[in-house]
Amino acid sequence: MAQRTPRRALPILARLLVGLLAIGIGCCASAAVAAPDRTWAAPPLRAPREVNLTRIVSVLENRLPSHELSEKAKAKLLTLSDRQVRIAASLAERSTQVDPAAVAETAFLLLTLLIILS
Repeated sequence: MAQRTPRRALPILARLLVGLLAIGIGCCASAAVAAPDRTWAAPPLRAPREVNLTRIVSVLENRLPSHELSEKAKAKLLTLSDRQVRIAASLAERSTQVDPAAVAETAFLLLTLLIILS
């Protein structure tokens, strides 16, 4: 035969569960109240286009000889479509990699042509 729980044990178990639940809620609430200035908020995400433009501008600033050319290239970048910006960012990344010089130079040349001819 199966053993049955005595009727007295059920209210005791219920009180025990309610007590543990109250302790758990109390601990979490007190931790939140104790350190309100220590809440963590995720930094705002930057748009992919913005990230790509930043990558392109950093390459252009390092490779272009004059500040005036760099400013003109930045102004031109703002007129590019999203697809063109993605292509330009890919070329900019390729031009900074430690590949043979011919690959990096070709990527920078294509990046420059994309900006000029678009």
